[in-house]
Amino acid sequence: NNAIIFISCVLATGNFNGSQHRISIVSFIASLSRNSSIPPTPPRLENVEESRDNLTNEEEISKTCKLPPCSLVAKSRLFSERCNSTGLLGWDLLLTGTPRSATTYISAHLASHGMKIQDDWWKPLEHGRASWIFAFEDDKNFGPARTYTNGKTFKHIFHHVKDPLKSITAICTEPTPDPRYAKFLQKHVNMTTMFEYPVLKSRVILQFWVEWHTFLKNMRFPAYQIENVEASDIFQLAGLGHIYNGTKSNEVSSSHNKRGHRPSFNWQELYTIDPEHAAKAWDLAHYYNYSYPDVDFDNLTCLDRIPNCQGSSILPSICPPGTHPFPKDGKDVDVTEKPVTVSGLKGWVDDGCVEYTLEDGTIIGMPAGAVQAK
Repeated sequence: NNAIIFISCVLATGNFNGSQHRISIVSFIASLSRNSSIPPTPPRLENVEESRDNLTNEEEISKTCKLPPCSLVAKSRLFSERCNSTGLLGWDLLLTGTPRSATTYISAHLASHGMKIQDDWWKPLEHGRASWIFAFEDDKNFGPARTYTNGKTFKHIFHHVKDPLKSITAICTEPTPDPRYAKFLQKHVNMTTMFEYPVLKSRVILQFWVEWHTFLKNMRFPAYQIENVEASDIFQLAGLGHIYNGTKSNEVSSSHNKRGHRPSFNWQELYTIDPEHAAKAWDLAHYYNYSYPDVDFDNLTCLDRIPNCQGSSILPSICPPGTHPFPKDGKDVDVTEKPVTVSGLKGWVDDGCVEYTLEDGTIIGMPAGAVQAK
């Protein structure tokens, strides 16, 4: 320490001559740094397997999970210390899914219990927002005040899901042919159906739903079913339990912001529209704990005509009628392992994997329910 003080004084007064002395001082400081007993900054590990050595409790180790890669996190609006997030932490909570899945309803419902939250069309309020558009980081406006956040991010992001058949059908009312809308989707997910001729809206919305939810699933956000979730649990998992008001300020209808549309697609219709994306939608539906016991997906066959958003079709089916072309082995695809549900919370179908910082500063992945319990 005395040596460091002496060197500091010499450097401050300029009482040294020649480059040789400067080199010697620099070398001496470097040697002090190499031999220092100050422990290095703990690594911010991306893979749980690498960080388990920092855990001593077997129960704690069993609760760890694999966090999404930082390359994926960078595409989202999630605040992440592990990934050296450049965005400032702006809000507590973002609820996101696909359009027409009751995000406007859930924002109004939570607001009635005391949360200051807003939907797509307005700037985020104090606690955050519910928005399908905010699933991806994007500083280019899409609609009035929809996406611009000045680089700010969200501490918690929850994946908002609705029954796929109803949700996909409702997306029929979205203006996907609008060039601004189409450009926004193409920028963030694979939308090959937008380049087909003729462009069939029913094929576009099915691919949109699958690709958007696949990204959100891969981000390992905690997920809930809008049909069954309790408002109080959203408050609690977002760290906002202290502001929850059990008495609603006003009653919010579940049909809030509902648009009229064709009758819901069934699974055979979706399969006829696009067998491969229908198979992926089927598996995602079951991943999020929706079930259709009366449907034998492995034996679905294509109809004569392609169902469309208007409810009737004059176009012949792309896949041969009466066939089951995908998957070729006759079994539906399994896109991912079954998620771990949030214990004791109604409607939560995936506990997700969120960042948790150990006492030594190491960041690991843990299920949201386990982190909240701490």
